[in-house]
Amino acid sequence: MAAASDISIPRRRFAVSRRLLPYLLSLPALLVCIAILIPFFTAVYYSLQRFRLSQP
Repeated sequence: MAAASDISIPRRRFAVSRRLLPYLLSLPALLVCIAILIPFFTAVYYSLQRFRLSQP
């Protein structure tokens, strides 16, 4: 019975993965938001510029 109590389980790896899990799960949503917002703000920027193809 004494030999079974000497076994140590590494818990540090589990603690690190538990701490990073919320960030890893929210990463795809963050990437989608960035992929939507960059073209949106680019379109707003271009709409505020004066582009006339007939005049230089």
